[in-house]
Amino acid sequence: MEVYKRVMVIVLLRTGLRSGELLGLMWEDIDFRKKTLTVARQRSITGLGPPKTSSSYRTIYLDDITIETLRNYKDWQEENKKENPNYINTDYVMVDETGKEFYYSQPQYLMKMLLKKAGLPPRKSTHLLRHTHAVLLLEAGVDIKTVSRRLGHKNIQTTANVYLHISEDHERNSMRKFEDYLEI
Repeated sequence: MEVYKRVMVIVLLRTGLRSGELLGLMWEDIDFRKKTLTVARQRSITGLGPPKTSSSYRTIYLDDITIETLRNYKDWQEENKKENPNYINTDYVMVDETGKEFYYSQPQYLMKMLLKKAGLPPRKSTHLLRHTHAVLLLEAGVDIKTVSRRLGHKNIQTTANVYLHISEDHERNSMRKFEDYLEI
């Protein structure tokens, strides 16, 4: 799999970003020292513009794997700039080996191809990765307000309505915690 496709999947899965937010990221939006990423714009069918809503403007923390992935990807881009005299010099994070920015539908196409290759029904939406990110956070015990803010939702009700699909294991663990609490 091409480097940029791998990076696209890792970042979407580990941040919960909307695909348009990922495509709108510039290197200035990533603070490697603070391990943060700021959503300030998105790419859509109409081009580059503001994020979906006012609450979509946000800064989120990144885990070490995402930071390392992005650092390596930035190094990969720098190497391509040196080796390719026709490299398109841009500050966008998500570009191909020639520096060309991705069209807004590229992440959806990638998702469809990956699912098909894995023998799964091809869904044409990277929202599957956003959904997975949210559910995994909730199952890990992260409070819904934090998940909601991370996803850029205006209120926690949106997060609860859309993403609060709790697994049986999570529910069982919750009941064990409840029982332990009552025994105190």
